[in-house]
Amino acid sequence: ATSLPDFFSADAKLTMPNQLADGLPFGCTGYMTCELAVNEQGKLFRPGFNYDRAREMADVAGQDVGVEIKTALKAATVYGLEMLNGAGDPLDNRRAPYSEVHPHAGLDYFDSIRSAMLVAFQKDGKKHAVGVGTPWLPEWSQIGSDGIIPSIYTYDGIPDHFSWHAYCFVAWGIVQGELRLIAKTWQGENYGDGGYSSYNRAQINKIFNEWGTGVFMQLEAKPEDYKRIQYTIIETAVGFIMRMLKLGGFKDAFSNLVAILKVFNA
Repeated sequence: ATSLPDFFSADAKLTMPNQLADGLPFGCTGYMTCELAVNEQGKLFRPGFNYDRAREMADVAGQDVGVEIKTALKAATVYGLEMLNGAGDPLDNRRAPYSEVHPHAGLDYFDSIRSAMLVAFQKDGKKHAVGVGTPWLPEWSQIGSDGIIPSIYTYDGIPDHFSWHAYCFVAWGIVQGELRLIAKTWQGENYGDGGYSSYNRAQINKIFNEWGTGVFMQLEAKPEDYKRIQYTIIETAVGFIMRMLKLGGFKDAFSNLVAILKVFNA
């Protein structure tokens, strides 16, 4: 079994974005997807590109609505990620199909997250954070400069009663005498401890046992991932075509098929 240390960081410390200041109040999935790549690859990527591609995949118009985490991660596999400076081809920055982290080998969620981050690092020596999706409790927006998330828990189990948020756990450590997972939540440096917040074991296990929550990893695409990437592209193309045909948009369906085939052949 892998021994889990008390301190570990998968944070490249290249970003501390504020999605509201960036004008993307519903673009949290784009920030999460890019953060996973930033830490692993040491490059800066544009969250808005991933958000826009994911909205296209989900057939969502306007920037006043969020998209599902899985769609954002699939968009990084199909379309790649755009560099923050606009250089190069996003397809050169494709991400492998995502994986999900669940409790395993007798570990709870807290240690399963830590184990996933550490094992990934041990395999390739790179920094691998995890992306997560949870309800966002109002109390979590009102924390002190120590970044500690309060123990009060107001989620009632009804998803529509709360906003949901995609963010990353990038490290863990001892915070005021307690082992805690450390998160980036795209609220800028004035939130929490310079933009970081931290959750203890009980909080992690409680929130991730709620329906609809999830923990994800996504790595840089390698040659051995090509077949799985092809499957994701085909799945995306079929989804586009089926939606267009249901709407009677045969011309749009054909155009989308052509566009997806161009990506497939890239």
